[in-house]
Amino acid sequence: MSTKEDVTKVLEKQMEEFAKLPEETKAKMMEQQKETMSSPEKLAELEQQNLDVFAQADKDNDGVLNQEEYREWGLIWHKKAEEKHGQSFPFQEELNKLAWENYQVSGKGGVTLEDMATVKEWTLEYYAKLHQQ
Repeated sequence: MSTKEDVTKVLEKQMEEFAKLPEETKAKMMEQQKETMSSPEKLAELEQQNLDVFAQADKDNDGVLNQEEYREWGLIWHKKAEEKHGQSFPFQEELNKLAWENYQVSGKGGVTLEDMATVKEWTLEYYAKLHQQ
């Protein structure tokens, strides 16, 4: 089972990768995230999209994404991000693998929607602390 510290390792790696993006891209992404986070409608839409993407990636319909399914989940979201931001980004295979390994909070042998909810909560805490510094 993964811990908050395990999830933090992934978030720190994501921040490293984000820092490598062009300033204009980072600013656009941050603005879009801010808009989403401040809109209950957009948050609900994003939550529904995640449910849909999870179902699409969960090929064996067991409610647990194995590594291959989690990679598919990541690729779908990656494509959505490219479309949303109008820019092509390399898919981060190692980061995806690190996330799959460290987002298994419930210990069910893969990543579940329950795990994703916990990771989301810890991610929001991480970013809140980051903005306080």
